[in-house]
Amino acid sequence: NSPNKTPAIYYTIKPMFVVNINSNKVKFMQINVDLMTRKSENIEKITNNLPLIKNELVILFSNKSYDEVKTLEGRETMRR
Repeated sequence: NSPNKTPAIYYTIKPMFVVNINSNKVKFMQINVDLMTRKSENIEKITNNLPLIKNELVILFSNKSYDEVKTLEGRETMRR
């Protein structure tokens, strides 16, 4: 943390996500999501829009294939 930066504020989306992923077998992915902001007013924006945020994340996660998420590199790409 540089001295000029406002400290990070985290919001944990609960419950964790459990989604089916594209695979030739039934596979599930379990994901914890934390959102980070540096502005406290964004926490209210997050909570007011949580249903939309959750829906978009489910769509994003469900479109991942097993091959995309089985490697550390693939999980790191998704994290970013």
